[in-house]
Formats: sequence, structure tokens, C-alpha cells
Amino acid sequence: LFLSTLLAPLSRALPVTEAVAFVMQPASDKGEAGIEELYRQTVGVLNFTEVPQEQFGGVLAFNVMPDSPAEGIPASEELVAREAAAILGRNFPLTLRLLRAPVFHCHAFYVWVRFAQSIEAGMVRRALAFEKRLDIVEGKAAPTPAQLAGAEGTHLQIRPDAAVPHSAWLWGAPANLTDGRARSAVLLAEALQASGAWARKS
Repeated sequence: LFLSTLLAPLSRALPVTEAVAFVMQPASDKGEAGIEELYRQTVGVLNFTEVPQEQFGGVLAFNVMPDSPAEGIPASEELVAREAAAILGRNFPLTLRLLRAPVFHCHAFYVWVRFAQSIEAGMVRRALAFEKRLDIVEGKAAPTPAQLAGAEGTHLQIRPDAAVPHSAWLWGAPANLTDGRARSAVLLAEALQASGAWARKS
């Protein structure tokens, strides 16, 4: 739900006309089994031996894999899109793609956002300034999963897109060790309650 944590307050302050997200998932999204398989794949590739592929359906070590659904199971992209729509609204202009990256912990994402008005990086920073789970990084190297595994919150870098008017690139790395599925469920419930969605259903 880190995309919703980022896009919801941003769109309230600066109307968003389009958002495109590329999210890189770590092996730990598959739990301990995923971590173990990436480790064994890494050792196997380096030693030119066979590698296990039960968790990822292919070789993830030293590789990047697109999201693909298992037989009879929807792709993770569909599930993430549903979660985002529950908070942002079904008409929110978000398109996303998931990639499996050869890292053990911590997600990473690039989000390109186009706004309805001319913007500067400072405006985006101010729109997100009161979000406690967002740490905006300025004047230094972009945050990476290797640096942030085990850290709290989402570390974010903002760069205006010089090629397209009224748009910006947001690079972020949210730690999935501290902001995992349990916390995501709590945040989703809080957002639904705050929006009045539960009251309308009841």
C-alpha cells in the first residue's frame, strides 16, 4: 500500500491526471521460502550448478522477471491494483507493472506522475511533508533496497521530468520488513474507515 500512501495525499494537494508505476518486488515477498530460493539460486549460478525454481518459476538470481499469474491465480498486479483502487478510488488514473528483482528485502518503485497544473519539486515536497511514513531525500544519492532493508517508512526522491510538462518522477524504497502485509491491512482498514466507505456499506 505504499503507492496509496504516496499518491493519496499528493492527489489531494495537486490534482493528478495520470500516474504510471513500476514496482520492484524483493524475494522476501515470497517469505522465507523466497529468500532461501534466491540464496540457493545465487550460489548455484556462481558455481554453474542446477538451481531451484519452485518459488519464482525461473531463475531470479542476476535477473529481472515480470509479474506473471500462476494457473487459476490472478497476477499480483491485479491484486495491487485492487488495493490501490480501494483507497484512491476506482477512477484514479493509475497504471502499474510489477517486476521481481534479485534482492532479498525491501521494495523499490518508480512512479511517473502528471499533474493538472505546472509544478516544481518544492510543491511536491510540500504536498507530502505531513506524511509521517514518507522520508523525502534531498541533495544526496537515491535510497536503495540494500541500504534500507530493516528501516522504517518509505524513503523518497523527487525529480521533475524535464521532457514532459507538469510531471515528475518519484523514486522510492519502502522497507517490507517493517511495513509488511499486517501493517498494510491496518492502513487499509484505517483508510476505509476515514473515507466513510464502511458506513456507506452498512
